[in-house]
Order: sequence, then structure tokens, then C-alpha cells
Amino acid sequence: MTVQVARLPALLRKAQRQGWKKWIRSEADEQAVLNGCYFDTEAAEHVVEFFPRFLRHSKGQWAGQPFELLDWQRDDIVMPLFGWKKEDGWRRFNFAWIEIPKKNGKSTFGAGLGLYLLSGDGEHGAEVYSVANDRKQAGIVHEEAIRMVKASRELSQDLKIHGTTFTITCPELNSYYRALSGDADSNEGLNIHGCIADEIHSWHGRKFYDALRYGMSSRMQPLFAIITTAGSNPQSVAKELHDYAAGVLAGTQIDQRFFAYIRAADPKDDPLDEQTWRKANPSFGLTINPEIFAADAQEAAARPTSLAAFKRYRLNIWNTGESPAVDIEKWNENRRDYTAGDLREQSCFGGLDLAKVSDTTSLQLLFPQDDGTFKTLSFFWLPESRAREQNDLVSWLAWEERGFVFLTPGDVCDYGFIRKFICGLYDAAGNLLEEGLVHQFDIRGIAYDPYNAEQLTQQIEEEGGVPRHLFPQTMKQFAEPTGEFERLLIAGQLHHNGHPAMNWQVGNMQFKHDASGNKRPVKPEPKDFRKIDGPVALIMAIGLHNSGGYLESAYDEPVEPGDTAGWLI
Repeated sequence: MTVQVARLPALLRKAQRQGWKKWIRSEADEQAVLNGCYFDTEAAEHVVEFFPRFLRHSKGQWAGQPFELLDWQRDDIVMPLFGWKKEDGWRRFNFAWIEIPKKNGKSTFGAGLGLYLLSGDGEHGAEVYSVANDRKQAGIVHEEAIRMVKASRELSQDLKIHGTTFTITCPELNSYYRALSGDADSNEGLNIHGCIADEIHSWHGRKFYDALRYGMSSRMQPLFAIITTAGSNPQSVAKELHDYAAGVLAGTQIDQRFFAYIRAADPKDDPLDEQTWRKANPSFGLTINPEIFAADAQEAAARPTSLAAFKRYRLNIWNTGESPAVDIEKWNENRRDYTAGDLREQSCFGGLDLAKVSDTTSLQLLFPQDDGTFKTLSFFWLPESRAREQNDLVSWLAWEERGFVFLTPGDVCDYGFIRKFICGLYDAAGNLLEEGLVHQFDIRGIAYDPYNAEQLTQQIEEEGGVPRHLFPQTMKQFAEPTGEFERLLIAGQLHHNGHPAMNWQVGNMQFKHDASGNKRPVKPEPKDFRKIDGPVALIMAIGLHNSGGYLESAYDEPVEPGDTAGWLI
């Protein structure tokens, strides 16, 4: 490697002489040069020229006009994406992640890329697809491509539109371009040359993505281009790809095949500042009207429930819900490095949110520290069958392998397993076989939801000597500890050790408010894969601690198992 790196200055001088050094913009580009890659300016300009020569805008103020690429589309995406070549002459990039806010011309640009891959790339027998989670979304880009063909004198002569299947064919190359959705009966057996994927943040699971990703293996220079806006599910393939792309851009992830372009505001940027708008939106002032944008920003600022959506759709900031209750950045700032062993024999207060049948159960332990801060430990249980069923959506099996989640056999939650874990396992003579949590920590009490947890908590109290405290899931009961949870978080006093399942669930939280300004967490629909059992249990533990270890249960409203008021699906 040292010898190879020593060759870099000479290769850069060669690139300078040949006129393409300016396209070496990152550490990944430098590594690609060392591996024999080079920049083919003629090939890149061929794609740039294809847009205005053959494509026409089909609607709006530019209808009928040639598709002249905007500066950022040309210089930041098309030129590097199609200009970089491997030593063998094939394209360097096979995968493109293009992440921009709404209204920056995603659909039009994606349709243009698809038409080039169909008719301008010279690939015989090419299969090109506009893909999305459902048929309606997949049709957005594809219908724009059809309109472009109809608006172009040249393309309308060379390409054929088949009305019944909405397929665009190129007879000269025996190629076709059609829409494809994740809800189709089968997406196996594809031989993809080009794939234009739209809004992958809304895709369910990764099965469809994997079928597409590995449907390109027999092509020499396929292109899988994802053009999307930020999403709200941190346990999605979209967030996985976003993080990977961010790593490529930062130089922490070297992958010479992966092209990344992200335009987004920083979560700490002022959402009402025009500089923030310009930072996130490359088409600001071009396809985006500044006056309308400013009005949208002011409306979002006046309606807090709309601000999260404005940040995601217009500033491209990832969040975990339309109105997230917790600032995930603030939660991350409270992370500290410690283990359960560091807290051994310390006093703590527990909160237990028990699964109804087959969902997650969580126990949260809250440890008061001498300096006024708190440390937390998180424990999660889930039936193995549910973990496997949801593994396409949530990383349960990976978390179990790393010791973050405990899977119980069967289809329903094994309360006996949880009881033994907390109290310890004894033989018939009463000898301790396995140390439980009550022998590791001084658990002063456990707050619990009365729904379906009476028997288990009674057993824990009798066997483990841990007092149990009823915690009805009502607004009055939750109001004070929920407020304290927020206060401690903002003050940097609620420390956690980065438990991944807890991080995910904190990001899923939403609150229900009453007329007096009180709030409490509200759970998702039972069938929703997003859960908040851990944060709910932590707030219950905070309530128990603040009561001095004794809760006077507050029934100001009926207990509401499965209450989903206000949850956005």
C-alpha cells in the first residue's frame, strides 16, 4: 500500500495534464485513481448533451423547452457519475445515492436518467425500471418519462409507448423501460441495466431492495440510482444507505463503486434562516420559489406539529416521526460509556412495561448518582418467532447476537423467563443457580402497568423481595415524570450507554397532550412494528424515584390498554 500511495502524486500530475484532475474530489476518488480509474470527459459530456438534445420538459413554466441540466445536476451528479471509468473502460459507479429535499426536480431528473439508460447508453437488451414501494409512486417518475417521450420529436420517432402496459421500448436496442413496484407478485429473475428508485425511505423492509440490488449482477455497467428525500425510520434500508453514503462523503467509508450526493441542513441549523434553505435545496431560486418557501417556513414555525415535517421534506433532516417527541440529537448527547458491572450493588428504581402477548417487554433501571445525574440500564425481551418475523424491519436478531435483546422461545412472551432473569434461578432445595438482577443491584421497587402484569410482578415481589408499585397508564400519572424525563434530557442529566434498541424506541416516541399542557407517551397501533416500551418503562421508573419509592396511583381516567390516540402511522 505504501508503494501504491507513493504513486499518487505522479498519477495526479497525469490527470492534470489530461485535464480531469478537478474531478478528483475525495479520498475515494484518489483511491480509485490508484486502482486504475480515470475520468472520461467525453463520456460524461455525452450524457449532459443528451438531456437538452432529446428531452423536453412536459409541464409547468418550462413545458416544451429543452431539458438543460441545472449546474448542480450537471457538475455534481451527471458528470462524475458517468465520467468516471474503471481501468477496463466500464463505468466506475454502479450505485448512486442522491438525497435532496422535495421540489428540487427529483422526478424529472430521474425520468431523464431512465431514458438515457434506455436509449442513450448503447446497452442492447437493456431492462430499465422506475421503481417505488407501490404502483402509484412508481408511476410518478415513469409517467414523467412517457410525457418526455411524447414531447420530444426525436424520441417519439425512435421509442415506442405501449399504452396497455405503459412500457417504453427502444426497438433499435431491443430494450425496454417500465415501472415496477414492491407490491408486485414477483420481482425475481430481473436482469437490470438501469434502476431509478424513488423515495426509498417509504419502502417496507428490504426484500424488494435486495431483489433489485442483486438483479444487476450479469450486466457490465449497470446503474442503481436512488433519488430520495430523508425519511423517518432509523431501522430501514434507507437509513442504512443514508449512513453509508454519509460515510463515503466523509471519507470514513471507502467504496469506489458507490456515488453519494446529499443536500441537507444540519439539525442544529436555524430552520427559518434563508441560508439554511439554500444549504439544503440546490434548486432554491430556480425550481423553488423563495417567497413560497418562506411562507411555508413561517407556517411551520407557527405550528410546532408541522415543524418536523417541514424539516424532513424541505430541509432533508432525518427524524423518526412526523412529530417526534424527543430530540434524538439531545438523547445522543446524554450517552456515556459504562456497563452494568460499573453499577453493581448501586441503588436503583425500575419500570416494567410488559408485553400483552407477543410484543416486546422492557425493564428500565434508573440509578441516581451523587452528582445529581442518573444512569440507566435497559433490558428487552421478545418472542423468538416475532423477532424473526420482524427482522426485515428491525434488527432484533443482530441485537440478540450482541447481547442487547433476550429472545424467549415460542410465539408468546415467556413471563417465566423474565421472572427468573430478574429474581434469579433456584433449584428445588432453594440454592441459587444463576444470579438475577435483584442480586446484582439494590432495586428499591418496580413500577408496573396493571394491565396483564399483576401475576408476574407479584412473583417478583415474593421471590426477589422487590416492592411493586401500580402505575396506571393515565395522563395524570404520566404528566409529572414525563416532564421530568424531558427536563433531565435537556439538562444532560439522564445518561444512557447507547443501547441500540432503546435508541430506536426513543426515536419512535410521540406524546399525547391535554388542555392543561400535560403530556404522556402514546403507544403505536398493536400491528405497528415501531415500539416505545423502553422509554415508557423509563418514565415509569422516573415517576417511582420522584415519589420517594412509593406511588399513590392516580386514576383520573380509565386505563387505556393499547391507546393509540395521536399516533401517526
